[in-house]
Amino acid sequence: MDSRERKHEAALRQQSFMTDTAIIDWFGHVRKDLTKRGYTFALKDFCSFTGKTPTELRNLRLEDLKSTDPMAKGQTETLVKTWYTQLKGAPRSKAFKYFAIRSFYANTIPKQAGALDIDLVPIDMTRVRAPGKPTLTEVRALCQIATVRVRAMIMWETKTGCRPETSVKIRMKDVDRTQGFPWIVYPKQTKSSDTGNITYADEECGEAMLVYWKDRRVGDEPDLPIFTQEYEPKKPMNADSYSHAVSQVMTRAKQSGIIRAEIRPYGLRKLFQTELERAKISDNWIKRMMCHSMSDVESAYSQAELDEMREAYRSAINQGFLRVSPQAQTPFTEDHKKMMRGLLETMRVALPEEFERMKRADTLSSGPDSLVRVVFREMEQRK
Repeated sequence: MDSRERKHEAALRQQSFMTDTAIIDWFGHVRKDLTKRGYTFALKDFCSFTGKTPTELRNLRLEDLKSTDPMAKGQTETLVKTWYTQLKGAPRSKAFKYFAIRSFYANTIPKQAGALDIDLVPIDMTRVRAPGKPTLTEVRALCQIATVRVRAMIMWETKTGCRPETSVKIRMKDVDRTQGFPWIVYPKQTKSSDTGNITYADEECGEAMLVYWKDRRVGDEPDLPIFTQEYEPKKPMNADSYSHAVSQVMTRAKQSGIIRAEIRPYGLRKLFQTELERAKISDNWIKRMMCHSMSDVESAYSQAELDEMREAYRSAINQGFLRVSPQAQTPFTEDHKKMMRGLLETMRVALPEEFERMKRADTLSSGPDSLVRVVFREMEQRK
């Protein structure tokens, strides 16, 4: 069989699989195309392991449920357990595959009678968790050890709720600074389901962004991305580079014990959502600010409603929600200063240009003294 015949045969198998009645019934309950693709790979793997089609698997489960024989009643559970045991990969990947099979049975058997109990499969659920969410104190600590550029990224994601893939597509002209704070931000569409989203950036975030823009020294042309490459500041960056820059700072902070080990970059967005929920802001407004999928009805706002949404965000900030800087200056301990002094001395030797740029930019910043600025000042006094 030549390659053309093999491709044709594979195409026929794929067509047969996707037109299986059990698959059609199942996908009627799965909303997102991305989820369907991931679940399809998992079910194909399960079908290959058992040697059965989706419809045959469904029929076997129906036989299990109708049988009065205890030995015959557990055929499906036995198959799933055996399949799960031989799966390779990380616990989270294995769990996703199991969730796909659980979804298949729950949505193709009438009244979910065929749903599998998660306890049937020994998944380490402590390893399958949502990204760790930092506290505002931990965000403050991250900002104090980050470079000017990464500090702006951390502030931006925390204060606007934008995904990295959204942030890297926003240009200077998409940020309306003419009406003062909070700035009005018009995120670029990153998904077909995004419908005219809008979010805001408060004064803390604006200050961090202005320092970063001044530091990169490329002006503020309307079409210039708000975040650009570090060493070629006129070129746009991609979402992976953005996330990697934030991850590096988080890794250093974890190693130093500044933040908890479970904190993840995506947790900054979760913090944004949690803080606005605590401020009693409408779920639809939060969804819009975070660029979540919305129906045409949900996303249809008048100018008056947009003004109300901005005022709600301003009110939340004024009440202390999402406030990263402390209300009153907290004195730093000698241990804090010693740790920061070590980091800066290492940077002075290994990355002298970055050290000088960070020093210059930090002295331009206003507001309460950061740990970095306090240590810089002490280092200068010792010369």
